[in-house]
Amino acid sequence: MEIELEDIKSEIKFGGNVAVCYVLGAHPHFQVVKGFIQRLWGKYGIDKVYMLKNGVIVVRFESEIGKQEVLQGGIYHFDNKTFIFKEWTRELEFTKEELQSVPIWNKLPM
Repeated sequence: MEIELEDIKSEIKFGGNVAVCYVLGAHPHFQVVKGFIQRLWGKYGIDKVYMLKNGVIVVRFESEIGKQEVLQGGIYHFDNKTFIFKEWTRELEFTKEELQSVPIWNKLPM
């Protein structure tokens, strides 16, 4: 049996709506992170959430618009740790990269 383009067309379409993320300095349980992602970004149309063996989380959105809304949403935190979130490209390796600098938000008392 040969796979036709029509058979995988819907999966190719979704490839552009993928982002990868991870919690910097932590390895939380997948179901906890998945729930966090669903609560935080569910309104943007999440199709699927996966976790790879190395702790990198793959989030597939239903549309490019939803993914872009999340990407432009600013800096995210999970349990007071930086939550790295970036757009997936074909050249991107699914690894937790070594970071040279990390944005930090400080809350000052009023």
